[in-house]
This record gives sequence, structure tokens and C-alpha cells, in this order.
Amino acid sequence: MENVEYSSRIITTYLPLSIFLATGVIWLYSLYVQKMIKDKIIRNDFFKELEDERRAIASEIHDTLGGFLVPLKQMIHDGASFESKDVKEHWIDMIEKYQNEMTFTNSKIYPVVLQESDLYESLESLSSTFTSSTCFVGITIEERIKLTDICSIHIFRIIQESIVNAVKHCVPTYIQLMVTSDVPDELNIILMYPSNEVKGIQRVSKTGHRGQRILSERLSFVGGTRTLLLEDGFATEEFNFTLPVYESTDS
Repeated sequence: MENVEYSSRIITTYLPLSIFLATGVIWLYSLYVQKMIKDKIIRNDFFKELEDERRAIASEIHDTLGGFLVPLKQMIHDGASFESKDVKEHWIDMIEKYQNEMTFTNSKIYPVVLQESDLYESLESLSSTFTSSTCFVGITIEERIKLTDICSIHIFRIIQESIVNAVKHCVPTYIQLMVTSDVPDELNIILMYPSNEVKGIQRVSKTGHRGQRILSERLSFVGGTRTLLLEDGFATEEFNFTLPVYESTDS
């Protein structure tokens, strides 16, 4: 009889309480999931607006300077108001130089190469830019997995920022960039260069300077991780990107 009463007490008291607690846990977890989804959407919108703003600024700079330089250059070609041919050619060379510099600035504000090519060709272009102006950046691409447009932008910016940081803080004589894939759903990008910074293994900081915080945000959005190994005067930065940042090759 006592066992029956005890079982009845469990059913009438503890079972409803357990159901109530389980329901509360599920509700809290659903709120957490909704918050994570909302945060991801916010980050996505933020970076989309950031890239749209970069594109708009790049377009304005290009149009403004181009609208001034093109007629000026034509005026120099058509006019005969210079004292000598050398002076005229000097001014033409100067204007062409500024045009090239503005094109370069425009490409840094927004990766124009991504509009005409994929991530891998853009990285090749980036390596050529640094090789011709700063230090040798060699690139080896073993895999070319098709990416979404927004993920291509994120990964391009991540690698661009990392090369810039390496050049600024380590002043390397060369940088080796390697793009590989060990398994079908992963893309690995490795940077190797001489460095005299403190030894050890480091991860990108979420509380560092603005560039590092943005880099961290970009990594989290595309499912990426970054590890920096400093050893024997050499730095190895490894970036790993996983699904769902990829598009099917059949799409």
C-alpha cells in the first residue's frame, strides 16, 4: 500500500515538476538559438553594408577623380600652352601616375578583381601587387573550391589583412601563401614568413585593435579558425574554413 502511495506521489508531484523544468530548459535553449541566429543575421547585414559602403566610396572616388583627370589630360594633349615638350610629357606622366594610384586605392577599398574573377585569381593578383611594391609574396594553389560571393569577400579580406599585418609588424623579406584542401569540405590557407616575434602558439584576439576584431568577426561568420605559430624566427599562420561556406560545384 505504501509503495502505491509513493508511486502516486511521484506521478502527481515530481513528474509535473520534471516536465515543467524540462519545458523551461527547452524554452531557454530555444531563446539562445534564436539569439545566435539573430546575431549571425546582424553580422551578415553589417558586413554586407560594410562592403556596399566600400563599393560606393570606391565608385565615388573613381568617378570624381576620373571626371577631373580625363578632360585635363585631353586638354594637355590638345593644348600648346607648355614651354617645352619635356614639361608637357612630365605633366602627362604625373596625371597617369595619379590615375594608376587611384585605381590601386579603389581596388583596396573594394576587391574589384572579385567582380571579374574568383577568390583564387584575386589572391594571385594580391600577391603580384605586394611583390611589385613591398616584398615577395609567392602563392601556390592546390585546390579551387567554388565559394559564395560573400564568403569569397570575407576570405579575401582575411588574407589581405593578414599579409598587411605581417608586412607592418614583421617586415619579412618574403611571404609564402599556400591554398590547400585535405578533405572535400575544407579549405586551408597557410601563410609562412620570417618573424622575430615571441615564440608560441597564438589565436586571433577578439579584443585587440579594430583590424583584429573585424578579422575575428569575419572568421566566425564563414566558419573559419586561425592559428599563428611562432618558432625559430619563423611564423606560420594557418586558416581553416569549413562548410557551409561553399557552393556545390554543380550549382
